[in-house]
Amino acid sequence: MRIIDAHPHIYSDNLSDYPSIDDPWNPGEPSSAEDLFSLMKINNVEKAVFIQTSTYYGFDNKYIMDSSKKFSEWATGVITLNPDDENSTNILENAVLNFNVKGLRGIPNKRGKLRDQNVLNLWSKA
Repeated sequence: MRIIDAHPHIYSDNLSDYPSIDDPWNPGEPSSAEDLFSLMKINNVEKAVFIQTSTYYGFDNKYIMDSSKKFSEWATGVITLNPDDENSTNILENAVLNFNVKGLRGIPNKRGKLRDQNVLNLWSKA
């Protein structure tokens, strides 16, 4: 049986390249993509779908994007974008075309609306 971890959150210990948000939630144990891969091998997990850790990185998807590209033979990524940021559709396109990202987490805009033009623009781009 093939096993895929469909929802791991990964965290880099390189805070200069991948800074956290103010007051992030920290898992308290090593949780990088490399750490995950080691655990996957021990547990016969073949692939992973990295999920953006917004409670640690906010809307900065750089670690997910870089890791999805670097480890494309066994992982892909799902990013979370700010629907109120006009550049989000460009970030999404770049992530899909250049970083092995295959998914987008849907979130409401700053007013809590899902049926808002900014949110719909992201889904149209996806």
